[in-house]
Amino acid sequence: PLASWSSTILFKYGSGLPYSSYGNNKVNDERMPWTSTTDLKIGRTFSYAGYGLNLFMDVLNLFNRKNINWIGNSQFYDTGYPGDASVKSDPSVVRREVNGTFLRNPQAYSYGRQIRFGVALTF
Repeated sequence: PLASWSSTILFKYGSGLPYSSYGNNKVNDERMPWTSTTDLKIGRTFSYAGYGLNLFMDVLNLFNRKNINWIGNSQFYDTGYPGDASVKSDPSVVRREVNGTFLRNPQAYSYGRQIRFGVALTF
């Protein structure tokens, strides 16, 4: 029953990139949190009259881990903001606006889970 099936699991780990912390004029003195991603690929090949049909599914970031790619503003990431505890350690915060809200950039985090289906024909 498992003939012509294939699967791959790819695990990637990163120790966390360096960044310059706020207010001490040192370069790359701190490290962001570690990162990891697990990708899963499953496929099945069918053969008929010399042709091959491969149906596959790729699941990127299988466990939907939220990795930090970069820090928008190390001041808010390191020290936070008085009266708003949600800002500390949030890498997406870029700056505080005049009206008191915080501008956030969601690109500070890696992509979420992605599921892709595909078909490949070989001849």
